[in-house]
Amino acid sequence: MTHDELFADWETRAKAIGSDLSAVRKAAGVHPANFSNWRNGKGGMTLASIQKVEQAVADMERCAGFAKADAA
Repeated sequence: MTHDELFADWETRAKAIGSDLSAVRKAAGVHPANFSNWRNGKGGMTLASIQKVEQAVADMERCAGFAKADAA
């Protein structure tokens, strides 16, 4: 998955539960400037960072009663 696809996936999943990337960022505990830099391709996004944001999206989906289709 490319950088753009990753952010598009997170955004699509957030919208599906009535949320947005700002809420995902907050849930992941990521500073706004860092998230903005990552989204704009200005580096610094590690595997640990990706996993933290992915977990935040998954937790939000779980709380909303959704699950990513390919997670099963």
